[in-house]
Amino acid sequence: MSELVPTDDVPQDGEAFVAYVVALVEQGRRVAAVQVNAALTVTYWLVGRAISVNALRNGRADYGREMLASLGQELGARFGAGFDPSNLSRMVSFARQFPDFARVSELAHQLSWTHVKALVAVKSEAARAFYADEAAAKHLSVRELRTAIERKAYERREIANAQIPEGSAVPRDTFRDPLILDALGLKDSFLEKDLEAAILRDMQAFLMEVGRGDWDAAESKLALLV
Repeated sequence: MSELVPTDDVPQDGEAFVAYVVALVEQGRRVAAVQVNAALTVTYWLVGRAISVNALRNGRADYGREMLASLGQELGARFGAGFDPSNLSRMVSFARQFPDFARVSELAHQLSWTHVKALVAVKSEAARAFYADEAAAKHLSVRELRTAIERKAYERREIANAQIPEGSAVPRDTFRDPLILDALGLKDSFLEKDLEAAILRDMQAFLMEVGRGDWDAAESKLALLV
Protein backbone atom coordinates (compact mmCIF):
# COMPACT_ATOMS: atom_id res chain seq x y z
CA MET A 1 0.00 0.00 0.00
CA SER A 2 1.55 3.28 -1.10
CA GLU A 3 -1.43 5.62 -0.70
CA LEU A 4 -4.09 6.18 1.92
CA VAL A 5 -7.04 5.11 -0.22
CA PRO A 6 -9.65 2.38 0.23
CA THR A 7 -8.99 -0.90 -1.58
CA ASP A 8 -10.96 -4.06 -2.26
CA ASP A 9 -8.21 -6.43 -1.08
CA VAL A 10 -9.14 -6.54 2.63
CA PRO A 11 -8.18 -10.06 3.80
CA GLN A 12 -10.73 -12.40 5.37
CA ASP A 13 -8.22 -14.52 7.28
CA GLY A 14 -7.61 -13.27 10.84
CA GLU A 15 -3.79 -13.17 10.76
CA ALA A 16 -3.69 -11.67 7.27
CA PHE A 17 -6.24 -9.09 8.38
CA VAL A 18 -4.05 -8.06 11.34
CA ALA A 19 -1.07 -7.64 9.00
CA TYR A 20 -3.23 -5.58 6.65
CA VAL A 21 -4.34 -3.22 9.44
CA VAL A 22 -0.77 -2.95 10.74
CA ALA A 23 0.35 -1.90 7.24
CA LEU A 24 -2.46 0.68 7.10
CA VAL A 25 -1.41 2.27 10.39
CA GLU A 26 2.28 2.24 9.49
CA GLN A 27 1.55 3.89 6.13
CA GLY A 28 -0.66 6.47 7.83
CA ARG A 29 2.11 7.29 10.28
CA ARG A 30 4.61 7.73 7.43
CA VAL A 31 2.27 10.01 5.50
CA ALA A 32 1.45 12.02 8.63
CA ALA A 33 5.14 12.37 9.50
CA VAL A 34 5.99 13.68 6.02
CA GLN A 35 3.10 16.14 6.09
CA VAL A 36 3.88 17.39 9.61
CA ASN A 37 7.57 17.81 8.79
CA ALA A 38 6.77 19.63 5.55
CA ALA A 39 4.27 21.99 7.17
CA LEU A 40 6.56 22.85 10.06
CA THR A 41 9.63 23.30 7.85
CA VAL A 42 7.73 25.74 5.61
CA THR A 43 6.38 27.49 8.72
CA TYR A 44 9.90 27.95 10.09
CA TRP A 45 11.01 29.36 6.72
CA LEU A 46 8.09 31.82 6.76
CA VAL A 47 8.90 32.86 10.33
CA GLY A 48 12.55 33.38 9.38
CA ARG A 49 11.57 35.41 6.32
CA ALA A 50 9.21 37.59 8.37
CA ILE A 51 11.94 38.32 10.91
CA SER A 52 14.45 39.09 8.16
CA VAL A 53 12.06 41.46 6.35
CA ASN A 54 11.17 43.22 9.60
CA ALA A 55 14.81 43.63 10.59
CA LEU A 56 15.79 45.02 7.19
CA ARG A 57 12.99 47.58 7.34
CA ASN A 58 14.11 48.81 10.73
CA GLY A 59 17.73 49.24 9.71
CA ARG A 60 19.28 49.37 13.21
CA ALA A 61 22.30 47.15 13.69
CA ASP A 62 21.23 45.94 17.14
CA TYR A 63 17.52 45.64 16.33
CA GLY A 64 17.75 42.05 15.12
CA ARG A 65 19.27 40.74 18.36
CA GLU A 66 16.75 42.62 20.47
CA MET A 67 13.84 41.35 18.38
CA LEU A 68 15.02 37.74 18.52
CA ALA A 69 15.22 37.93 22.29
CA SER A 70 11.79 39.49 22.78
CA LEU A 71 10.09 37.42 20.08
CA GLY A 72 11.68 34.23 21.39
CA GLN A 73 10.31 34.95 24.85
CA GLU A 74 6.83 35.64 23.50
CA LEU A 75 6.71 32.61 21.19
CA GLY A 76 8.31 30.36 23.79
CA ALA A 77 5.59 31.22 26.29
CA ARG A 78 2.92 30.37 23.71
CA PHE A 79 4.37 27.46 21.74
CA GLY A 80 7.27 25.96 23.71
CA ALA A 81 11.06 25.92 23.67
CA GLY A 82 11.36 25.40 19.91
CA PHE A 83 11.20 29.16 19.35
CA ASP A 84 14.12 30.29 21.51
CA PRO A 85 16.43 32.97 20.02
CA SER A 86 18.97 30.42 18.75
CA ASN A 87 16.33 28.49 16.84
CA LEU A 88 14.78 31.70 15.53
CA SER A 89 18.23 32.66 14.29
CA ARG A 90 18.41 29.35 12.38
CA MET A 91 15.04 30.13 10.81
CA VAL A 92 16.36 33.49 9.63
CA SER A 93 19.43 31.80 8.18
CA PHE A 94 17.22 29.24 6.48
CA ALA A 95 15.10 31.94 4.83
CA ARG A 96 18.15 33.92 3.70
CA GLN A 97 20.15 30.93 2.44
CA PHE A 98 17.19 29.39 0.60
CA PRO A 99 15.26 32.41 -0.73
CA ASP A 100 13.34 30.48 -3.41
CA PHE A 101 10.02 29.43 -1.87
CA ALA A 102 9.36 26.80 -4.55
CA ARG A 103 12.69 25.17 -3.72
CA VAL A 104 11.89 25.30 0.00
CA SER A 105 8.49 23.68 -0.56
CA GLU A 106 10.15 20.86 -2.49
CA LEU A 107 12.85 20.26 0.13
CA ALA A 108 10.29 20.39 2.94
CA HIS A 109 8.72 17.17 1.63
CA GLN A 110 12.10 15.46 1.41
CA LEU A 111 14.08 16.65 4.43
CA SER A 112 13.25 17.21 8.07
CA TRP A 113 13.90 20.38 10.06
CA THR A 114 16.86 18.58 11.65
CA HIS A 115 18.34 18.13 8.16
CA VAL A 116 17.80 21.84 7.55
CA LYS A 117 19.63 22.78 10.75
CA ALA A 118 22.66 20.83 9.54
CA LEU A 119 22.49 22.52 6.13
CA VAL A 120 22.26 26.12 7.37
CA ALA A 121 25.51 25.61 9.30
CA VAL A 122 27.37 25.10 5.98
CA LYS A 123 29.08 28.37 5.00
CA SER A 124 29.48 27.84 1.25
CA GLU A 125 26.35 28.39 -0.84
CA ALA A 126 27.50 25.89 -3.46
CA ALA A 127 28.33 23.26 -0.85
CA ARG A 128 25.01 23.84 0.92
CA ALA A 129 23.08 23.30 -2.33
CA PHE A 130 25.12 20.18 -3.07
CA TYR A 131 24.42 18.63 0.33
CA ALA A 132 20.72 19.50 0.11
CA ASP A 133 20.42 17.84 -3.31
CA GLU A 134 22.33 14.73 -2.22
CA ALA A 135 20.40 14.36 1.04
CA ALA A 136 17.08 14.60 -0.81
CA ALA A 137 18.04 12.37 -3.75
CA LYS A 138 19.72 9.64 -1.68
CA HIS A 139 17.38 9.81 1.32
CA LEU A 140 20.32 10.43 3.66
CA SER A 141 19.55 10.27 7.35
CA VAL A 142 20.55 13.25 9.49
CA ARG A 143 23.56 11.32 10.76
CA GLU A 144 24.66 10.46 7.22
CA LEU A 145 24.25 14.08 6.14
CA ARG A 146 26.30 15.35 9.08
CA THR A 147 28.98 12.77 8.37
CA ALA A 148 29.16 13.86 4.72
CA ILE A 149 29.50 17.50 5.80
CA GLU A 150 32.17 16.70 8.38
CA ARG A 151 34.12 14.68 5.79
CA LYS A 152 33.92 17.66 3.40
CA ALA A 153 32.25 15.47 0.81
CA TYR A 154 31.45 18.47 -1.38
CA GLU A 155 35.10 19.45 -1.70
CA ARG A 156 36.10 15.84 -2.42
CA ARG A 157 32.90 15.02 -4.32
CA GLU A 158 32.45 11.94 -2.18
CA ILE A 159 29.02 11.14 -0.77
CA ALA A 160 28.74 7.85 1.05
CA ASN A 161 26.66 5.42 -0.98
CA ALA A 162 24.60 4.39 2.07
CA GLN A 163 20.93 4.75 1.30
CA ILE A 164 18.12 4.16 3.77
CA PRO A 165 14.89 2.38 2.79
CA GLU A 166 12.01 4.10 1.02
CA GLY A 167 9.97 6.19 3.38
CA SER A 168 12.42 6.10 6.29
CA ALA A 169 13.94 9.49 5.53
CA VAL A 170 11.45 10.65 8.17
CA PRO A 171 12.72 9.30 11.52
CA ARG A 172 10.62 6.69 13.33
CA ASP A 173 10.56 8.98 16.37
CA THR A 174 9.23 11.97 14.42
CA PHE A 175 6.33 12.43 16.80
CA ARG A 176 8.67 12.49 19.81
CA ASP A 177 10.39 15.60 18.48
CA PRO A 178 9.55 18.37 21.02
CA LEU A 179 9.18 20.91 18.21
CA ILE A 180 6.54 18.82 16.48
CA LEU A 181 4.72 17.94 19.70
CA ASP A 182 4.71 21.59 20.79
CA ALA A 183 3.43 22.73 17.40
CA LEU A 184 0.60 20.20 17.44
CA GLY A 185 -0.22 20.68 21.11
CA LEU A 186 0.27 16.94 21.81
CA LYS A 187 1.78 15.11 24.73
CA ASP A 188 4.50 12.47 24.34
CA SER A 189 2.18 9.59 25.22
CA PHE A 190 -0.60 10.39 22.77
CA LEU A 191 0.44 8.64 19.57
CA GLU A 192 2.46 5.90 21.19
CA LYS A 193 0.36 4.64 24.10
CA ASP A 194 -3.14 5.89 23.47
CA LEU A 195 -3.25 5.03 19.75
CA GLU A 196 -1.68 1.60 20.25
CA ALA A 197 -4.00 0.75 23.16
CA ALA A 198 -7.11 1.72 21.19
CA ILE A 199 -6.08 -0.36 18.18
CA LEU A 200 -5.20 -3.33 20.37
CA ARG A 201 -8.56 -3.17 22.16
CA ASP A 202 -10.48 -3.11 18.88
CA MET A 203 -8.36 -5.86 17.38
CA GLN A 204 -8.84 -8.07 20.43
CA ALA A 205 -12.60 -7.62 20.24
CA PHE A 206 -12.59 -8.49 16.54
CA LEU A 207 -10.49 -11.62 16.92
CA MET A 208 -12.53 -12.87 19.85
CA GLU A 209 -15.69 -12.20 17.88
CA VAL A 210 -14.64 -14.32 14.93
CA GLY A 211 -13.62 -17.08 17.30
CA ARG A 212 -9.85 -17.18 16.76
CA GLY A 213 -8.74 -15.57 19.98
CA ASP A 214 -5.26 -15.19 18.52
CA TRP A 215 -4.45 -12.21 20.75
CA ASP A 216 -0.70 -12.91 21.08
CA ALA A 217 -0.26 -12.71 17.30
CA ALA A 218 -2.15 -9.43 17.11
CA GLU A 219 -0.19 -7.86 19.94
CA SER A 220 3.20 -8.95 18.58
CA LYS A 221 2.42 -7.53 15.13
CA LEU A 222 1.12 -4.22 16.44
CA ALA A 223 4.19 -3.91 18.66
CA LEU A 224 6.11 -3.20 15.43
CA LEU A 225 4.45 0.24 15.35
CA VAL A 226 6.35 1.55 18.38
